[in-house]
Amino acid sequence: QHVHQGTPARVPSEEEERRKGSGVSLEITWGHGMPLEPNTPTVVNQYGLDPYRDDYTMGERTDDETTLVARLDELLKECGQFQVWREVPGHLMHPMPGQSTAVRIDRLLRPSNALIAQGWKFGVIGIEAKRGGEKVGPALAQMVDYRRSLFSIDGGITLHPSYVLLWPWRGNGGPSWSQCIQQRLGAATPVHPSSAERDPFTGHQVAVRPSDWDGINFRSGDTFAQLRPGRVIISNEQRVLAQGRKTGSR
Repeated sequence: QHVHQGTPARVPSEEEERRKGSGVSLEITWGHGMPLEPNTPTVVNQYGLDPYRDDYTMGERTDDETTLVARLDELLKECGQFQVWREVPGHLMHPMPGQSTAVRIDRLLRPSNALIAQGWKFGVIGIEAKRGGEKVGPALAQMVDYRRSLFSIDGGITLHPSYVLLWPWRGNGGPSWSQCIQQRLGAATPVHPSSAERDPFTGHQVAVRPSDWDGINFRSGDTFAQLRPGRVIISNEQRVLAQGRKTGSR
């Protein structure tokens, strides 16, 4: 019978010893938070977090919510395929006992007729934004409430989002993603330039600054769309949109 002898523990680097002395957690994680085998290479940012973990929002904690929402607005404007409402108040239709019924969502997006004609499947979607490097669990719980809410826009019109997506998040394949599919929640993921460098161990593109993002992926389960200025991919089929049309928010 084969007996696994294990791998000798590696000697902590000077940088790790320095962080340990400063009180920063040095737990090295991979994927869904499983511990790595000793001697396995990884990338740990200045907060002691693996930036490729999918249970955190993308980016560093220095990327505050204001910066990330501003970049989202810029990308939506560049794509030109949505009418956008910002900081929309709403009413929770089925509150828990003692729960407040007042809610507010960061963005509501109504697709243009051109986008619908190209096969857009999400309907009206809500976007909840968080700062970089933030655990996604509390945000997903918040988004469940938004799916059970009506939001008031101009002229007394109310909208109910078909999906609510978290920005900026890549989504994951664990139990929380199964719940997202059931609840019609999902991920609004920044598209990195195709030229971005890839980490040789993980295969992920090395993190780039929000100003370098050049599109948005919308995803919940198998429902998928990618928008870049003048181009959309829906259900893995690429289409070129008409140029020069003044659609969406300006």
